[in-house]
Amino acid sequence: MLTFDLDPDPDLPWRNLVEAAAHTRLYLHDLGLTSFVKTTGGKGLHVVVPIVPRAEWKEVHAFTERVAQTLAKRDPKRFTASMAKSARTGKVYVDYVRNARSQTAVAAFSTRAVRGAGVDAAAVGRAPVRGSRRTGGTSGIFRGAWRR
Repeated sequence: MLTFDLDPDPDLPWRNLVEAAAHTRLYLHDLGLTSFVKTTGGKGLHVVVPIVPRAEWKEVHAFTERVAQTLAKRDPKRFTASMAKSARTGKVYVDYVRNARSQTAVAAFSTRAVRGAGVDAAAVGRAPVRGSRRTGGTSGIFRGAWRR
């Protein structure tokens, strides 16, 4: 699984993060890859790409780094591929480092080990737009979903 961890500037509106995820998915689609958005239980979103594990870790990491750098180059007002906090002001950091050996990402429908954490889950349709990372994470997205 390729993971692009979209980590927003804390002052960036939620809608801007959702638009960044949509742009990321569109670019991956242009590369012939199917991707999905999932919440992280934190403040960002993950764009994930299921893959058949054929490539070595270094190849996967290099590919995801190129994707992050390309997104930042194509839309520098929206994205940064720089880990530096100073480069993130008003932007979304495309964290590709999750794709290095020994890195982890929270599994779907998991919570983080912090009080009041949101739920990590696959996003369906427009659901992420209704959530708010500023009001207790992502739990609002799923209110009532279990009754259907």
